[in-house]
Amino acid sequence: MNKTNGTKPVSLKEPLLPFSLPPAFPPTSLEAAFEKAGGEGIISGTWFFRETLQNSRWEGGDLKQCFFRECRFSSGVWESIGISDLVFENCDLSGLQMENCGLQRVQFRNCRFLGTHITQSLLENVCFFGCKGPYSSYYGSRFRSCRLEDCDFSQSVFSQGKFQKTLLKDCRFLRGEFFHAFLEGMDFSQCSLDGAVFAVEDLKNVTVSPMQALELSKLMGLHIREI
Repeated sequence: MNKTNGTKPVSLKEPLLPFSLPPAFPPTSLEAAFEKAGGEGIISGTWFFRETLQNSRWEGGDLKQCFFRECRFSSGVWESIGISDLVFENCDLSGLQMENCGLQRVQFRNCRFLGTHITQSLLENVCFFGCKGPYSSYYGSRFRSCRLEDCDFSQSVFSQGKFQKTLLKDCRFLRGEFFHAFLEGMDFSQCSLDGAVFAVEDLKNVTVSPMQALELSKLMGLHIREI
């Protein structure tokens, strides 16, 4: 475990929206947009306000260049969806299941992810800011050039995933699972890791605080004696 090297600054690409925020035109019906898109359609270039989408099932479509404010996605299943250039603000994605999706240039601002699954997916230039995501799962997902700041991912799963050039700041991973995740070069020193589960080999070249190092030493079977 490397306890001295800092993390290099992470440069994220902003979502490319075809309009300024807040939009100057009326919002669109979320349910109507999904019905129009159909199974493999495209939703693009619009915004949604205080809309609810329940039990949606979507496979092989594209969602791009949209803005969601105070929207709720309830227990949907999205598979192999291209998700790019989006902003989610004060939205509730609890229970939504995304699998084998590609997320690029997406921002989640003050959103809820209770029990959300974003698994076996690629997240690139994705920002989670002020989000609440306990019991969520990112099993097998790759985080590339992402930023996770002031978020709660307690008891969430990141096992078998991969982190590259990703900034973690003021996040809570209490009792989280990182078993066999690729974490080399990551800096957890500004986060809470109490009770988090790692394999010893996963911690190679990971930066932690002195207190975190003391806690993680238990994984190696070390007994620390004060002298």
